[in-house]
Amino acid sequence: MPAGSRSRAAYRSVRDSGNTNLAELGGAELEQAVDDATAKLDPVAEVAAWRTVEGLVMRSAAYVPLIEDRALLLAGTRLRNVYVHPVYHGYDVVSLGVG
Repeated sequence: MPAGSRSRAAYRSVRDSGNTNLAELGGAELEQAVDDATAKLDPVAEVAAWRTVEGLVMRSAAYVPLIEDRALLLAGTRLRNVYVHPVYHGYDVVSLGVG
């Protein structure tokens, strides 16, 4: 999809399930920066605008929860680094790999 042609509804959609904004980030400054980035037609300007968005997100020092709150059983001969994290009482999905 060409730069600047994205629908604002595509990234403003917050649903009861399937929401990818796990840290629940928001605010007028961040939303304006995202609007500016999606409106850019020049790829170089678009990259710069998304770097501004990234800076705002990093400045917030948001915690992104990577914990699955359901019971999961993982098995497979190719899985590597599968273990239950003692603090979170669940699989450490960040360290999980396939080999």
